[in-house]
Amino acid sequence: MKYKENGQFKPIYVKALDSMPVGTKVDFDGQASDIPVGWEQVEDKGEVYSTTEQRIGTWVDNRPIYQKTLIIDGSSLSTGYNSINHNIDNLDIVVQENVTCYRSDNIRIQLPLVPADKDSLVFWGIFQHDFSSTTANIYIGTSYSGNNAHVTKLYITIKYTKTTDQGGNA
Repeated sequence: MKYKENGQFKPIYVKALDSMPVGTKVDFDGQASDIPVGWEQVEDKGEVYSTTEQRIGTWVDNRPIYQKTLIIDGSSLSTGYNSINHNIDNLDIVVQENVTCYRSDNIRIQLPLVPADKDSLVFWGIFQHDFSSTTANIYIGTSYSGNNAHVTKLYITIKYTKTTDQGGNA
């Protein structure tokens, strides 16, 4: 048998009376008839990105971490700050966010794109500004709207906890 740790399979030797923590993923290389009693077969789908809320892990205080990807059409964006409804009920801690911007010239940009010169920000900046309880706020510089390099699509992936989930002490 092998178990999966940090994305890599490592061999282990399991005796009939051994136990592992609940949720441990094991790649079993034996016969189906040899699967220990009480174990179940699960499909490892790897990382799943979805426009619907998915539970993906556990935060340091034992509350669930969820993930959701927003897909925003660039035609709905304008120069300056844009508020985009994320439709996440009871958003609490934004654990991580990742924004990818597609431009009309087929260039992909990982945000933030903040120029070294603060005076150029108005023209060349694109960045995810903040999250409120209802919106993700994106800034689009004037050079990325209406010209040859305008934003055609944004993908925003948010990992977060919820105010309604109970946890333990962090």
